[in-house]
Amino acid sequence: MISKYSSSASPREWASIARSSFGIKQDQVFVDVEELLTEILTVDVRRAVLPSLAGLLLLRMPRLEGTVLIEERDSWERQRFTLAHELKHILVDVTAGLIQIHNGILIHPDTAETLGYGMGSTAIGIEATADQFAGEFLMAATPFKKRLKGAPVSIAAIAGVAAEFRVSITAAVTRWVSCAEGRCVLIEIRRGKLYRFVPSSQFAAQSTSEKWLEVGADISPRTRVGRRTAGELEFELDAPGPTAISSREWMRRSTHKGNLMEDVLDVPQSGRLYSLIWYPEDFKSA
Repeated sequence: MISKYSSSASPREWASIARSSFGIKQDQVFVDVEELLTEILTVDVRRAVLPSLAGLLLLRMPRLEGTVLIEERDSWERQRFTLAHELKHILVDVTAGLIQIHNGILIHPDTAETLGYGMGSTAIGIEATADQFAGEFLMAATPFKKRLKGAPVSIAAIAGVAAEFRVSITAAVTRWVSCAEGRCVLIEIRRGKLYRFVPSSQFAAQSTSEKWLEVGADISPRTRVGRRTAGELEFELDAPGPTAISSREWMRRSTHKGNLMEDVLDVPQSGRLYSLIWYPEDFKSA
């Protein structure tokens, strides 16, 4: 298998090669990754309680026979993402010798806390690129962008597309940011503080001119996500959906004079809270 992937260096290319090799059409929306693993690669997929893990890859080498264990308590959408993550390990990392083998047995755990965090990033480690591969494999850019073309930007609109692709809303929003042709960013909030950024390429490119809050900074209670952090429920806020917010609430220094747009994604199953922020002038005809 590695001969197909060795000449490529990006998760996007690996995902494209994999989709083509498995006979997945370019515009196909739903990809049954579990069936690919079990029927084509003949790798068993089993579900079990995996404390602190999202997935566990167990293979006998060099025949690539074995099992992928996934956390049975995760949502079906999360399980699909984990399987796509493990698929990249099998297709690329295992056959390239990037994961250690002991006495002919390969055991590779993927933690629940970090799986998915590489999606939307530019990190190049095997876990980050497995997340990037999973996003590209499950949500190919062409059909994904087609379904959102012309739609106003909002978490609700992206959630509708997530349902079509049968992925989590968090994964779909992250994918939207990575595909976006304007300035936008997904921000994760933990305990009222900025935990991490997932920026679009255009957002990242403006880092020298726009000084945003840094990781670890307190979130303004005047932002929509700040009010959620303070305990206000969605129906208690001024209006549902995207809200205009002064750029001063998110930036320490800026040449931007207008408002930003903000929408909130609350994931109670994982206890995570996100703010999707974009420059409205960049998405007038999204």
